[in-house]
Parts: sequence; structure tokens; C-alpha cells
Amino acid sequence: MNSKGLIIVSPNIGHPQILNIDTKISQQEFKTDLLIISNIKDPINLNELLKNSFKLIPIFEYRWKIKQLLEKRGLKKKIKRFWKRIKSIFSLKKKVREFEISIEELDKFGVKQTKTVKIKKKEIKKIKPRAFRGLPIITNIIDIRSTEPIKINDSLYLNDQYCKPQNYLRRLDVFGDLDHFYKISVEFKLTDEILEFLSARKFIMFDILFEKSNLDKIINYHSIVISKNDWRDVNIIQATDLHIAARNDEMFDKIKKMYRTHRIKNIKKINQIETNQIRLEEKGNIRKSLFDIDLSFKKRLINPNNLFRKFVKIINKKVMQNKIDFIIITGDIVDFTNISMNTSNEESIFAYKNSNWKHFKDILLNIDQINKKGVKRTREILCPIFTIPGNHDYRPWQYDLNWGGIYKKVGLKKIEAQALKDEYSASPIKAILKSENALKGYLSEINSTLDYYLKLGDYLFIFLNTGADSYKKMTDFISGSPSLTGLTQKQILFLNNIVESKFNKKTQVVLCLHAPPINTREKRGIISRIKKMFKKMMKIKISQFKESNFNSEQKREKARIDDKFNIKYGTISSHWEKLIDFCYNYSTLTISGHTHMLNEYRLNKITQNSPSHDNDEDSHVAVFYDIYSEFCNNTKNIQRYYPFVVQTPALGLKSFKRLKKAGAYREIILKNGKLSSFQVKYL
Repeated sequence: MNSKGLIIVSPNIGHPQILNIDTKISQQEFKTDLLIISNIKDPINLNELLKNSFKLIPIFEYRWKIKQLLEKRGLKKKIKRFWKRIKSIFSLKKKVREFEISIEELDKFGVKQTKTVKIKKKEIKKIKPRAFRGLPIITNIIDIRSTEPIKINDSLYLNDQYCKPQNYLRRLDVFGDLDHFYKISVEFKLTDEILEFLSARKFIMFDILFEKSNLDKIINYHSIVISKNDWRDVNIIQATDLHIAARNDEMFDKIKKMYRTHRIKNIKKINQIETNQIRLEEKGNIRKSLFDIDLSFKKRLINPNNLFRKFVKIINKKVMQNKIDFIIITGDIVDFTNISMNTSNEESIFAYKNSNWKHFKDILLNIDQINKKGVKRTREILCPIFTIPGNHDYRPWQYDLNWGGIYKKVGLKKIEAQALKDEYSASPIKAILKSENALKGYLSEINSTLDYYLKLGDYLFIFLNTGADSYKKMTDFISGSPSLTGLTQKQILFLNNIVESKFNKKTQVVLCLHAPPINTREKRGIISRIKKMFKKMMKIKISQFKESNFNSEQKREKARIDDKFNIKYGTISSHWEKLIDFCYNYSTLTISGHTHMLNEYRLNKITQNSPSHDNDEDSHVAVFYDIYSEFCNNTKNIQRYYPFVVQTPALGLKSFKRLKKAGAYREIILKNGKLSSFQVKYL
């Protein structure tokens, strides 16, 4: 039997299990459940195989370990504020300002050095956040039960999302011939080192390791989280539309070679366009021309992978400062799933090793760093993530960068995109195809659950898969903002079950989707239609109807946008009305992506004197527009305006309408059981 005969299905890196510990860190023993799939039919035989084979590997942090080593040598000093720390450094005696850490000490926690390292106290804070693995904890199996797939609309699903597999795992052959699911209950005890780490950090993450002699290792990274948060105050970051792809890391190097081999011609002309200050009078000055092209190209090229690497560094700093609890990634994690169009073996088309899912996970874990020009270095992420797929995650094949001016989103010039056409050939038909099989790598290696919830204190986070591209609204698809298939009847029943069993008056719901429930398309009036003949495309813009521009309540009614715009443009194709009703009745904040734009809406009741009250067939609520996160930056203002339905700009790619900005994320702060802030920030 090899590793393929047993796979840990859940929890996993994109849907970790959070276990709570009291703030005094007095609890040491924990129990949790794992879902595995195997080809072993007899639970007794499985028990023999699994005995003493599941281990939890704690993930510590390099700087913390250095401090711990120094403190054990007699430097016992609490961390103070920055200015106090500086003051205390000068009061230390010279003999304790510098410490030696031996090779043996560094090797114990995975730091490779060739000589003894000298570290000064004042230099510790300059050490960059960096993960290392501690000694494994052996778990004790207390129960093994066979389990079968259960539908999400079954009320029993809410009791145990991690160990209730879904039918699509079998239907898509995500785990090959393996078809026997088991729920494994394990118990474990925290070590003193883990307890020490928790005294300094808000949480600690663990890898789940299956290790048995003569069998391959199986590791589910970052899958168990022990948090000492009491979940009254929660700090979250939402990132969306990462568009990770292996080709993003190749583009810089390929285009540079094309300039040097003259595959991209007219170097003089391009250089003049790019720099505007260089004028080459002699054709022989090629070296200077190439240097200037390289410099300008490096500044304008947008590599979504690099933006995500930069995002990881920002997150790790927040972890060090105890300013974040977890990350929510709302879809379009990869740009497309297959790395190459040249995959010949039919069985390996959707294999994880040939997919951008592997590239995404490698960046998360800092595995196999690519040593290429234009590719930034990063570190392993130190924070838990929760994921849902987007429409691009259903697309198996790459698209041509020339189509629809997509090259603009990554900062390329047209001539450069045309030169890359042979390197990244794309089939017009294949590029728009969608397939559930494209999710195989996601379901097997990142997150096996497409719809789930997370209940933390009075906060309820609901994650819904809004599906692949919908061809029902071809105008939306062609115009660059495709609608998605939307919610199924099972998902609607899933929401109803959550409301019945998990919702009360204190509950604050954050609904997480890829497709926005509300999205607008600018409307062209009669006058602008006439002016179109004179090539003046004047449109009614949504910015004209910002709610903050209307002072009085009577005027505010005129700010309604649902009676002026198409608010279902590029949203979902099924159960739209039911989703809007849920957002209005239960959700404080609904977060999404997909459009790559910053758009924010709020929902309100339709008043009796509203002119469209009797004719509104699509929705029972009024929709208003503004950038609410900018002025609703405290609980009082938020309580006045909520519920909000917002789109967060893309982390990885620009928008066609706003080509100057990329690298956005949203910081969501919840305090004392209420939403306190949800501002957008840029890298």
C-alpha cells in the first residue's frame, strides 16, 4: 500500500479547524476529528494501520525562537513599547548586548547556518518573520467510524462540516479509486514550548502529518489552529481575485530575451514611448536603449504572483503584531488551472502537479522558490486562510493576452503581448470552457468543501460557492463582466438551516461570495444616445448618485439606484432574489470580488411613498450606492447604514476601468460583537 491508499481529506489549508483555548492558556489537552478516505474497507484493519501514525507539527516563528534562546541565557526582559525598548538597550551592559547562537541550536529549529551566529538584542526586531517546524505531537486515536457523503441541505451537515464529505468528491474522482470515508477522532496534548508560543501570539497553526514506515508521508499544511481569542474582537483580511498562474513568473524573463534577440522590433520607437525623455540619435546605442526598456518594463509590469507574495509579507507582519486572526480569499485564486496547453496525457490534464493550484500552494508555503528575474522572494504565510472558488477556478485553459486588451491589466504593451502569442498559445474555444474537473486540485489539496460556515462567538461567517461562468447572459460575458451560475436550491436550504439553528439576535453575519449580489452597469440616457452620433458617449454614472450627496431624507430617496440602473449586471443567474433577501434580513456585511472594482452598496426597505413601490418585482429592498467604508469607520455609523453589500478590488489584476491600481485587500474589524470597520487598502 502506498500513500495513494490513504488521504487526509479535511481539515486542510483552505478550511482549517479552529480550536479555542482560554486566554490564560490553562488547557493542555484537546480533541478533534479528521476526515480520511481510503481503500481499506475494514475499520479494524484501518485502526492497525493508523495507530501512532497521525502527528501534529507545530509551526513556530524564527524571531520568537531567537528571543526565547536569548532569554534562557539570562536576558529576561518583557517586550515594551518601541521607545521604551530603545531606552532599555542603552542601559544594558556591553557584555549582554551581543549573543552567540550555535549551529546546533539553529539546526534544532530548521535554520541552516554554516557558522555560529552573533545576534544583538537591538537587531532581533529587524529579523523578518519566518516559519519553522517544532517537534511533532503524537496523537491518540479514540474512535474510527465509517461515514458517507451527506448533502449540504441536510440539517445534520451543520453539526460536522469537516467530516461530512460531499458527493462531488466521488463523482469527480478527486481521490481516484479511493471511496471509503472515515471519521477519525484523535486527542493530543500541547507541549510546554507550544504553550510558551501561545503566551506571545494569538494563535498557533499545525500541520497534520501521516507517517508510517514503508509508506509515503501525507501532510495537510496549516490545518489545525489553536486560538486564544475569545471572539469578541476579530481582525480579518479579505483578499480576492489573486489570479495566480505559473506563466506570470515567466513573462518578465521571456520579454527581456525577446528585446535582446530582436524578436520585439522597433526598440528605438518603444524606448521613446516608454521614457519620453530619451531620444536615440544613433542606431548603435542599443545597450542604453535596452537598459531603459528594462527599467520602464520592470516598473509597469504587474505580476499577480508577486502581488500575492508581497501580501504574504504584510500578513506576516500583522501576525507578529497580533493584529490578525485569519484571511478570507473569495475566489479566482488561480487565473486558469492547467499550467500548459501541451498536456498530452488525458489522465494528467487535471492532475494537481500540472496545475496552477500547485503554484498557489507553493507560494503559500514558500516551496520551490523560483529563481528568476522579476520574481520576488517571499516567506511561508503565518496566518490561517479560508477559501472559496471563483469562476476562473473552473477554467482549465489559458487565454490569449491579446483578447479584449487583457494585456493592459498586467501592464504590457500591445507589441509585447503579440510577441508572447506563440509562447502562450490559446484556443478561442478552450479558453472560455468551464469544467468542474478544474477544481480537482483545489478539492484534493486546498479545500474539499465548497459551501461551509464558521461560528466564532457571536460572529457567523458563511462561505458560498457561486459557481462557474453562466452563458445565460451572453451580453454580460462578452462585455467582460460575466454572470455566474449562482446558487442552487440546496444552497438556499443550507442558508435556511443556518438561520434556524445558528442565528439569534446577537449574531453578526459576514457572507462571503465570489460573485457580487449587486453590480451596476452605467446607463445611457436619451440625450447620450443622440450624442452618440457625434461620438460623445455621455452616460449616467453611478458616482452621480452617491448617497452622501443627498442630505435630507426626502432627497435621499432620489439616490436610489435600483430604479435607475441594471443592478444584476455580472452577478448570478439563479436565485438572485432569495440571495438579496438573505443579505437584507440576516447579513451585516456581504463581501465579494469578481469585478476587480471598489463598489459598495447598502440595502434598505422600500418606503410606501416610493414611486416604484408597487412596480418593484425583482426585489423587496431599495439599493443605495456610496463608498461607505470611507465614512462608516465606527460602530455607530455602521449601525445607521447597514446591511452592506460590497465588492473588493482585485489583489492580483487591475480593472479595465481603473488601470492605475492593483493590489487591493479589505481589512474587516469586529469589536464587542459588532462590525467596526471594513476599509479597503492597497499594497
